[in-house]
Amino acid sequence: MRESLQIEWVKVDRLFCSPINPRLNESAVPHVAASIDRFGWRQPIVARTSGEVIAGNTRLKATYELDLETVPVLWFEGDDLEATAYAIADNRTAEFANWDEPALATILEQLRQEDALSGVGYTNDDIDELLAQLAEAEFSANEISAQGAANRTANLVVDSLKAMLTWAVECELIAKSPLGRIRRLPDGVGYQRCVRRALTDDEIRRFLLAANADDRAVAARWRNRGGGGHNHRRVGIRVPQAPLWRAFLETGARWSELTRTQWSDLDVDEQTLLLRAEHTKARRRHVVPVGGSLVGEIGALRGIQARVLSRQVADSEPIFWTPEAARWSRSTNNAMRIFDRVLKRAGIPRVDAEGRKVDIHALRHTFGSRMARSGAGLVHVQRLLGHSDPKLTAQVYTHLDVEDLRKAIQCVVGQS
Repeated sequence: MRESLQIEWVKVDRLFCSPINPRLNESAVPHVAASIDRFGWRQPIVARTSGEVIAGNTRLKATYELDLETVPVLWFEGDDLEATAYAIADNRTAEFANWDEPALATILEQLRQEDALSGVGYTNDDIDELLAQLAEAEFSANEISAQGAANRTANLVVDSLKAMLTWAVECELIAKSPLGRIRRLPDGVGYQRCVRRALTDDEIRRFLLAANADDRAVAARWRNRGGGGHNHRRVGIRVPQAPLWRAFLETGARWSELTRTQWSDLDVDEQTLLLRAEHTKARRRHVVPVGGSLVGEIGALRGIQARVLSRQVADSEPIFWTPEAARWSRSTNNAMRIFDRVLKRAGIPRVDAEGRKVDIHALRHTFGSRMARSGAGLVHVQRLLGHSDPKLTAQVYTHLDVEDLRKAIQCVVGQS
């Protein structure tokens, strides 16, 4: 490859457009002519020594409108096959790039305000249309948000639709995605509608005591009712839920991950719990260490489940059941009712003075915060939470309160 290009100024009448050029370029000629007229020659025409233009047919036609006598030419060295291939590549490779349309609109608006659109290829009408389309696209996402959804939820909806329509374009079912210009709404911490908080150590203690007390109270009422009028098994016992809440606090697992674990996933000897890839958000197998006390508490559930079911519980069955020994559904209000009842018994407000809420997923935040308080490194916390992105894990550290930060400072001051 040559280190420098040899460009020669050649008379226009020595060149001719390629007779096999498949590019339809007549509509582009006035725009290219305006660009050359304003900026001059910034890109030479590529031609063969015979005068046939390989790349730059539109520029050659523009010279006719501008009544130019000479043009800069880079002579192509190669056979007919190479010349044809380069002619196609010269046009095709440019098509792989796309505009960042919001950024483009900003630049074009600046050029318009400076009355500097000449030769750019965009008219005032083009800019107005682009701005209108962007505003309409942004309205679509904002409309979802205005219906009560958070910005992140609106972005997820739009992303799913865009992915579907992109697939349709690739399959040539539609020519162009109508959502191509939609911009994502800001969805950082400052834009979250649902801001969760982690429980303090004292709240964790009260929460677990309340969970056990709730199990005892409900079980007593259940026995007095003879198993409950709606319990087809007519068994006067219920499956306690305190082990489930404790497991959330000590594993950091998500609802769909923990409630889908099976007895075969619990390794009593190694004291680990397997979260299967098909159930994790990152779709990766995740093994979580479990404390010996929790292993014992979970193990006791199997005997209770067997009593409720009046049969042995198989290894392929779930570890955690509803109070009536049924499988937890993917989304259920029953669990939230039990959780809210435990919070009330523990004297923990569902929403604090700052508007931060405590729900089941907040137990996962609590687990991460406890790991951070214990001095666990970011990498370890990321692995324990099963995050694919350390940025998500870093947000865990925002739950640390003033006293946690005070202890961190005292550790440094005490060592100095």
